[in-house]
Amino acid sequence: MYAPSDFKNEEHFLETAKPELDRLEFASPSANGVSGVTATTAEDWISTRTDIYKQNHGFFIAHVLEPSRSEGQEYDIFIYLIRHKSKEYGDVEKAEFFFGQYWHNKVYVGSKVGDLIGVKTTAYGPFLALCRVTLKDGSSVMLSKYIDFEMGLAVKKFLEAK
Repeated sequence: MYAPSDFKNEEHFLETAKPELDRLEFASPSANGVSGVTATTAEDWISTRTDIYKQNHGFFIAHVLEPSRSEGQEYDIFIYLIRHKSKEYGDVEKAEFFFGQYWHNKVYVGSKVGDLIGVKTTAYGPFLALCRVTLKDGSSVMLSKYIDFEMGLAVKKFLEAK
């Protein structure tokens, strides 16, 4: 695993991997909104965001990756739960992860290590990850995330430049 200090000497390694990223419009928190969005549609967007936070109990799936140590694989990937503005997981009974046919359609129960609940795997291509979070009150939340390799491109370019 690489430490954040491994990256501090390179100011813009994302632009090295994907130069077109620098041309994207900047979404500034202080901006007055996106052109073409009216107050009515903004209210719809706000309502939808709020509903997603509530439905998910604030849970989402995050992932980080590094070049794989396994032959024939592209990246080693760490997939875990995050909670919006909280590290409280005391209400979680278990988190089950499902990655599909290349993992033999098995369900993997996440491990709790420190403040994390998740799994690690290796892959040669991007894939869809599902996670069912079962809470101690018996309710559950189904989450999904596309495990992309976009940041891996930046990491590889950075490491090649070192």
